[in-house]
Amino acid sequence: RIPGRLVRIPHPQTPGSSPLRKQAGLLFLGVVILGFAGMGGCKGGKNGGSNNSTGPDPFNVTVNLATQGAGNGNGQVSGTQFSCQIQGGQASASSCSTTLTFSSTTLPRAVTLTASPASDSEFTSWGGACAAAGSGATCQITITSSPISQTHNVTAQFDLKPGSVQVTTETTGSDLDADGYSVTIGASTAGTIGSNEVKTFSDLAGGEHAIAITGVAANCTVAGDNPRLVTVTPGSTTPTTFLVTCVPTTGSIEVSTVTQGNPEDLDDSYTLAVGTAAAVPMGINATETYVQLAPGDHAVTLGDIAPNCTLDEGSNPRTLTVVAGQTVQTTFT
Repeated sequence: RIPGRLVRIPHPQTPGSSPLRKQAGLLFLGVVILGFAGMGGCKGGKNGGSNNSTGPDPFNVTVNLATQGAGNGNGQVSGTQFSCQIQGGQASASSCSTTLTFSSTTLPRAVTLTASPASDSEFTSWGGACAAAGSGATCQITITSSPISQTHNVTAQFDLKPGSVQVTTETTGSDLDADGYSVTIGASTAGTIGSNEVKTFSDLAGGEHAIAITGVAANCTVAGDNPRLVTVTPGSTTPTTFLVTCVPTTGSIEVSTVTQGNPEDLDDSYTLAVGTAAAVPMGINATETYVQLAPGDHAVTLGDIAPNCTLDEGSNPRTLTVVAGQTVQTTFT
């Protein structure tokens, strides 16, 4: 048999059969055979057997993004349609959890988060889903189409910046403290400072700090509280000034010589000694002042007086009492 062709099969003629009926039967058989032959090249699909598939239908992916704070600082974590406020290291309950929806046709894609510290703080590091970003300002989270419901937890650490204290000393009076003072912050010595100087001490945590100057000489007095509480603002410098007044601790002796007589017979010079100090030359009509003498009695001696000269009055040596802050005078005539 040949598919697709009409084959006549002889049939014995039964009595009473009609030639017309025979021809109709053959015609039906041929149509059936041709129909089956035409189906031999059939392919599934529409439009004459072609199959134009476009893949699975698009679907939505839901992303739950939650941000937590760490540290003690302030800042913000933001992204597309997302902004999380962090105060004192604590994330805002109302703004730091969000749900994002993406069509599968747009995936994979990256969601970018940016950490922005407040003026008193600094961004330290990422954690959680952003841990790989370290201390960088931005983090990227890759969103894929599987699973269709995802959760990404992120941690952002902000720390308060350290603050500073600017210490000023202003010392007036007499016999100022020559070696200056020490500055203590809390229980520790932070450094030294001169009698009239400005110094800044850094890396202090925000809050109250007890600050004092020590090593103040006995003749000097600090005005106001010492120590005093100074409030340090993170990221800023707080000034404080110590006013110091010093009173004299020593006195002076002023010695004068008055020599009279025939100019040809006058002595050329004398020597003068105060206490145990070595004698120094002294003019016959001169004045010398000895300073920074401790309070108390001091012996003053006029020496190398010529034999033809005598003191008109007073003893030699003579004792003078020195008072702090004052000058005592004596004259050898």
